[in-house]
Amino acid sequence: MRKLLFAASMVLTAATSVNAALIKTKDPAAVCNNGQQAKFVLTESKSKDWFVLFEGGGVAMTPDQYSSRKKSWKKPVKDKNYGSKFNIVKDFKKKGFNVVVIPYCTSDLHQGSHVNVVAGKKVYFHGRKIVEDVFT
Repeated sequence: MRKLLFAASMVLTAATSVNAALIKTKDPAAVCNNGQQAKFVLTESKSKDWFVLFEGGGVAMTPDQYSSRKKSWKKPVKDKNYGSKFNIVKDFKKKGFNVVVIPYCTSDLHQGSHVNVVAGKKVYFHGRKIVEDVFT
């Protein structure tokens, strides 16, 4: 766990932000289901401690399961304070940690790197690409 937290601190120290920032991924393949560039939230403090939240949200294993998901679960977040109301995030912020929230917009448990066609449209299951982008 320390290695993950260390890696997060090394990578994210370079990100410039004021308290909470909504940061767009840089890799063109780090996209949400709808093909838009994914975003994550970074809240920095003066601490050397980091907490990274990989938001959950279930998996879409079939076209029907994907189609029944809310549209908001398939696109990037727009709010720099996204996740700030989650109790676990509040707790780590209160303890002075730097906090990274990786919103879930890929229906693939943050593990996918493939594209499927659902109802005639390309759907990106690129959760792994997003995670790799956040930590590089």
